[in-house]
Amino acid sequence: MSRSSERLRNIAVVAHVDAGKTTCAERILWLARRLEQKGEVHHGDTALDFMPLEREKRLTIRAAATSVPWTPTAGPFAGEAHVVQLVDTPGHADFALEVERALRVVDGAVIVLDAARGVAHEAAAIFRNASRHGVPCIAFLNKLDEPSADVTRCLREVAATLGVVPAPVRLPFATPDGFVLVDLLARAIVSEEDGGRAWRLDPLPAAIRSEVETIRRCLVDVCAGVDEGVQAALATGRDVDAPTLARALRIGTLARRLLVVASGAALRDRGVGPLLDDVVSYLPAPADRPAVMGVDPVRERPVARLPRRDVPLTALAFKSSHEGRAGLVTWLRIYAGTLEAGRTVGVHPRCVRERVDRVFLPDASAREEISSARPGQIVCVTGLTDVRTGETLSALDAPIVLDPIRVPEPLASVALEPETSRDRSKLASALSRLVASDPSLATSFDPSGATVLSGMGPLHLEVAVALLASEHRVRVTARPQS
Repeated sequence: MSRSSERLRNIAVVAHVDAGKTTCAERILWLARRLEQKGEVHHGDTALDFMPLEREKRLTIRAAATSVPWTPTAGPFAGEAHVVQLVDTPGHADFALEVERALRVVDGAVIVLDAARGVAHEAAAIFRNASRHGVPCIAFLNKLDEPSADVTRCLREVAATLGVVPAPVRLPFATPDGFVLVDLLARAIVSEEDGGRAWRLDPLPAAIRSEVETIRRCLVDVCAGVDEGVQAALATGRDVDAPTLARALRIGTLARRLLVVASGAALRDRGVGPLLDDVVSYLPAPADRPAVMGVDPVRERPVARLPRRDVPLTALAFKSSHEGRAGLVTWLRIYAGTLEAGRTVGVHPRCVRERVDRVFLPDASAREEISSARPGQIVCVTGLTDVRTGETLSALDAPIVLDPIRVPEPLASVALEPETSRDRSKLASALSRLVASDPSLATSFDPSGATVLSGMGPLHLEVAVALLASEHRVRVTARPQS
């Protein structure tokens, strides 16, 4: 594993709708100086919700990826420059496949929780999906600025609803002017400056020292359950310092035995910078994840591939879209080996050959062309003509088939009536491209011969019909099916 891959964090930001997930992701871009101005979801000007339809509806429809540089100020990797590759996912249940695809290919996740509403049922479902994929998570309690925010209730619900032990590292304490964030590891107040781009640790006021110490002792007990170093310190009566706690929290997070909980108010630029430190400190690098498992389709036996450059190429196609002159754009997660532009690869399980023309790092609506991609990276490629969601790309002399991506069954349907004869003649090909990019959509015919489009719910189908018009230039009238 190269040094650069050790300093890569490949994460998804996930949440139930309206928890402030995209605002949090947008603030991460601004803090890392990838944006000159902060976008706002309610203004329809965020960098990550860049589709016109997303800005019109004020919600995330498609997962968007970007990368930000980050050098943490605290934790086990303080002062070391890292790259955080971030995937912002939809929060609405109708777009569950986008979340499923993201969780399949990332190494870690930040689950954003609304401190005013608690742990929603949908958030619990997302957390279970992350667990199913073996993806370690940390949590961010957002919207502390709302009057109904209740951190104590949220921590109880994390334990009861998510079924995991919460390990709070940064909690709010009330003040006459709102709240202060207290770093429990350092026993200090987080004082943020420059809109959250810089912060320092200040001494605790005497009025809250006793309460902070009581909560910190609970955190130490949680860490003692996962780390012998903390156990030894407690047994000998020694104080457990911040580096020892941070090491224990990383061990517990990677083993998915606890959930690190940070807190803040993303819209008010509170707590997001320290959250990025948490991402680097506690979530895994590609090298920290187990080898990816697959099957050799020729010898029909299990195969393991480590996340190293000097092993055969192994990549998963997890998404595709047709984009005008660019043609078919395919999104890949590189698990092992190196993918170079111009390379011919095997596509499995169909056992066909395809040539990759160009390789790009995604940056929301833009892309940066690169000559090759390494293990851990998420990239877009062009040149592939028929690669489907869930197929595996591999070295020609070392074929492998990874598990396919789980696609949910459609739950709602509409009948489509083309508006003109031109629309009718183009409908079949447009639907074929639409379903290829979103396999949670399906097409069929009703007894009258009308084309039926099925999807995850009314909003999903409404968006699909709008995309037929805006991206495929086919206008239809949709009639609900009973």
